[in-house]
Amino acid sequence: MEELQDAIEDAQYVNAISNVDEGPRPVVPWEKPTEEELAEWKEKVKRMDKENPGEYEALSLEWIMSDALGFFLFSAFLKETCKEYVQINLIEEVIRWRSSRARQKSDKARKIVSSYFMPRPKDEETGEMNLPSKTEIDEYDLLRPPVTLPLSKEDIKILVEENFDSSCSKCCIGLDGPIRDEIVARVVPQKNTPKSAIPPPKSNDNNVHGDNASEESGTKKLEEEKSAEKPAVDMADGNETSLSEMLPEDDASSAPKPKSLQHLPEDFFDKAELVVVNMLKAKYFDAFLQSMEYAKFIKFLWIQDGTVVEEDFYVMRVLGRGGFGLVTACKKGTSGKLYAMKVMNKKRIKIKKSETLTLNERTALASVDSPFVVSLKYAFQSKVDIFLILDLMTGGDLSFHLQQKGRLPKKECLYYAARIMLGLQALHDRNYVYRDLKPENIMLDSQLNLKLIDFGLTNRINDEE
Repeated sequence: MEELQDAIEDAQYVNAISNVDEGPRPVVPWEKPTEEELAEWKEKVKRMDKENPGEYEALSLEWIMSDALGFFLFSAFLKETCKEYVQINLIEEVIRWRSSRARQKSDKARKIVSSYFMPRPKDEETGEMNLPSKTEIDEYDLLRPPVTLPLSKEDIKILVEENFDSSCSKCCIGLDGPIRDEIVARVVPQKNTPKSAIPPPKSNDNNVHGDNASEESGTKKLEEEKSAEKPAVDMADGNETSLSEMLPEDDASSAPKPKSLQHLPEDFFDKAELVVVNMLKAKYFDAFLQSMEYAKFIKFLWIQDGTVVEEDFYVMRVLGRGGFGLVTACKKGTSGKLYAMKVMNKKRIKIKKSETLTLNERTALASVDSPFVVSLKYAFQSKVDIFLILDLMTGGDLSFHLQQKGRLPKKECLYYAARIMLGLQALHDRNYVYRDLKPENIMLDSQLNLKLIDFGLTNRINDEE
């Protein structure tokens, strides 16, 4: 009978895995909140914010945009309902710029400035400014980080008044003031210094090669002028445009080669972004609060804030056995996604006096976010057991693969070793020491992506120590 039960569980498990390509299949409907429940939840969020104030006021536009889904829905509302995309596209590009590196950071900075902060060509028929192309969010984790400018509400109001002009012709986002001028001056190369401003070279009677030096300086100057005339790539449209075209008409003289912008400070666009966000807030936030996008976001947060219980998951088959219980494959009813459920019996934990180890494991899993460490999705408890819902790793452990192959090729060893080191580094960055490294605690998924598991022996090291 036990073998028959295992065969049934294996069949259920294989059937669920075979449907992964078709996407998750929910087996129970999502619970929908009533208007009274939503109103009660909003009051709870505001009350908690007063007790423990965060970066932004609860339910404000900035608070909504600090969540990836909230930012996506507000962006979709502006583009689809209000038919306004330029300002929100600027914010999206600035967020992407912050996460870029090296040469790419310079290119993105020039693209942002040339597209959104410089005068745009006008349409010959309508005479209106040609706007940058509309882009959509295709990342799942694009969100606006907190802007930590030491400004009061009154300071922000003054900043917006000094730098925003809806009828501005200098750029397409309505910025006209010292903030825009400072950004343009830093990113756009300025024209060459007039010859009259260049002091004549000092004469040196003792230099017998004076004529040759003069000829060399003249040749060098000519080369610099020629290099200044070379076209630069306009990252906004993908076409070659001379740098002089990025300057105002009265400055359209030869410009020097653009400097590297790799080391711009992370807050370089913060003030401009702050002005744009406050403009959007004044113009569209009230309408957004009445939209379907806002209703979807609030319902999502209500569901996300709900309590997870054992009955939300459907157990499929046993994957392994631990010191305190079983590890089983499971399926979440409302989403249909597959996970690994680690069940730890409270009685066994108490008998073995392992309360601290269990707490360490839960805390470490929740603290570390890395593709090389197994991720904790949910954690809850019943009267009898403690449940940890983790990534489902279907590729087996490294010990199994070593037994199957006997000896791994050098490239494969380097691949596994690199991922193990990156997993350990992610733990060390959070001051955790992983003390149970062995092949059995290194799991692989179906794509042979490796992750560290089992954090029962993990210890946190305090900075004072």
